[in-house]
Amino acid sequence: MTKYIFILVSLGLILTGCGASKSGSATNTSDTPAPTNGSIVTTPGTSPTATSAAPLNLQIYSKYDTTNALEYQTFVEPNSVTCVSSAATPVVNCTLNIQEGRLYFSSLNFQIAWNTTQCKILTFQPYFYHASDLPGFLPPWSSNTAINCSTAGGNTPPNNCWGGAAAYIVQGFPKYSGLIFFSDESLPPGPQTHPVITLPSAYSLSYASNRLTTNDMAAGKRATSWNYNGTNPQPHMTYGTATDSYIANSFVDYSIGCVDDYYDPLPYRINLFINDVNSAPTNPVRNDFYTWIDLQ
Repeated sequence: MTKYIFILVSLGLILTGCGASKSGSATNTSDTPAPTNGSIVTTPGTSPTATSAAPLNLQIYSKYDTTNALEYQTFVEPNSVTCVSSAATPVVNCTLNIQEGRLYFSSLNFQIAWNTTQCKILTFQPYFYHASDLPGFLPPWSSNTAINCSTAGGNTPPNNCWGGAAAYIVQGFPKYSGLIFFSDESLPPGPQTHPVITLPSAYSLSYASNRLTTNDMAAGKRATSWNYNGTNPQPHMTYGTATDSYIANSFVDYSIGCVDDYYDPLPYRINLFINDVNSAPTNPVRNDFYTWIDLQ
C-alpha cells in the first residue's frame, strides 16, 4: 500500500502529520489566460476549473533551467494541454511525448484541479522504481560514492537506492512514496487547485539519463530484473563506474486519483505516461538520453 505525505489544501496552512510536506493553498480561478496547445508563456496559466462533468484535471508544463519561458505540453490522447477525468470517462490514460533534450534540461511542473463534490481527497503517485538492494551500489544520479542499499544488519537504505520522480517530489521517500491532498472544508464544496508541483530537471540532479521522468518500460518487461547483480546486462545503463539497475516488479507509474472520507476509491483517475522523442522526424535518429524503451 502506498504511504502518503498528508497535505491539507488550505490558505497557507501545512499539515505535517506523517512527515513534512509541501505547502498547499486552495485557489480560485484567476485572470491568467488558460494555455493553448504547445504555447510558450512566462506566467503559468490557470488550470481549467474542475466541474461536475470534469471533476479532475491535469496540466504539465516544462521549463528549461535558468529561463523564464514555460511550454505547456500537449497530451497525445485528447490532443490538448489538459488531461481530463470526466463523469463520462472517469479513468483515462494520458501520454506526453517530449523532445529528449527539452525533457533532460527542463523541470516538469504539474498543475492539478479537482472538484471536491466528487473528489473529496486527492492522491498523487509519482513514478519510481527500485534500483538496488545490494551493498556497494553506485547510481548514476549521485556523487561518486557507493551506497549501501542492503537492509542487512538493520541498515536503512538511502533514497538513492530508488530511481524515478518520487524521490524528488515526496519528502521522506521511500518511507512515503506519494502525496495526498485534503480539501479545505472551510470553503464551499466545489473546484479547488493545488500550487504547482515541480520535478527538477535530470540535468540539475546530475542524472545520467531521462529515466528520472520517463515511465516508458513495456509492461512485458517489468517482471524482469535489468542490469541487476549481473542479470540482463544493459550497456546503456552503465556510465563509467556508475550503474543504473532495475529490480523486477518494482515499477510504479504516475497516477492521480480520488478517494472519499472513508478512504474508499472514487471512480476518477488519471494514469500518466511520459516518453521522450529522440530526434525530429526530418533528422537522422540520435539517442542522447536513454530511457526504458531502450531495454534490449
